[in-house]
Amino acid sequence: MVAYRQACTREGAKVKARRCGTRRASGKRDYADMFDRARRYHEALASKKVKSISALARAEGLSGGRLGQVMVLLYLAPDIIEQVEGAAEPLPGVNQHELLRIARIRDQDRQRREFAELLARGGARSVLRCGPSRAS
Repeated sequence: MVAYRQACTREGAKVKARRCGTRRASGKRDYADMFDRARRYHEALASKKVKSISALARAEGLSGGRLGQVMVLLYLAPDIIEQVEGAAEPLPGVNQHELLRIARIRDQDRQRREFAELLARGGARSVLRCGPSRAS
């Protein structure tokens, strides 16, 4: 138990140090980090390195709910994860809220349809923003 508490203290210090940094400009790396963290959390739980989600959340300096939100992203269809992680630029219309909504859909075919619709809506919005100017 003492070793676990020491590990939590070390991890807590790392989390605090990371939070002091500046935010990244690119959303792409943030999504890759999120998926990496989700995989790391899943592995820690599966290998029994930690006893529970709440213990892992404490070690990471997160709430159990937030840790669960990050982990639910692993329920996305593998090709969706690959597309989000592999995008050179942030995908239009794709945000964390929408990814979580889609990840909660059990049917992966339906996830793919919802994701395609999300991309289509996001693409339409970016065209409107970047369309011709109204200058005369």
